[in-house]
Amino acid sequence: LAATESVHKHEVGNSAFVQLQILDIPGKLGSVEAEENLDSVMKGCSALIFVIDVTSENTDEALSRLKDTILRAYNANTNIFIEVFIHKADALTEEQRRYCQSELQERVDDELRESNDKVINRISYRTTSIFDHSVFEAFSLVVQRLVSELGALESMLDLLVNRCIMEKAFLFDEVSKLYIATDSTPYHPQDFELCSDLIE
Repeated sequence: LAATESVHKHEVGNSAFVQLQILDIPGKLGSVEAEENLDSVMKGCSALIFVIDVTSENTDEALSRLKDTILRAYNANTNIFIEVFIHKADALTEEQRRYCQSELQERVDDELRESNDKVINRISYRTTSIFDHSVFEAFSLVVQRLVSELGALESMLDLLVNRCIMEKAFLFDEVSKLYIATDSTPYHPQDFELCSDLIE
């Protein structure tokens, strides 16, 4: 895929719970006007997803841009949720994924502590790939952070599981394959994969 050269806007409106406006923003904007527009966009954002290519050789540059973007977003909007997707993780073993995520989080957190350690609690890190269900799972968790009714939905799913003697329950948006909520029983990625496959 070619690098993103300009800002692209995508509307996602599959259900009452999944109403998203996604802005695909290039890593380098190139003009002062674009930079100022980015600040105004971040003021109104609920979540920022920063994607790092795990196969890239420019890790230090990406981490520097990540840190700057996090601080910029947090300064514009202290309520923003920040999600870091460590993408193309399919190139790594499970052990390498855990190490990469841990190392990246530690490096970013260390640098942020020097500037503004309050933002650290607003950041989540997830490994993703388009070759498995991890990208859908990661986006599901982003959506869940934005759903104000999540507690009520989880309680209703707990009732459903208990009354119907079920192992696990997910509330999916069928079109996007994102799950909006799940009950409070322990979660296993294989459960999500199975349900996601059944939707297809």
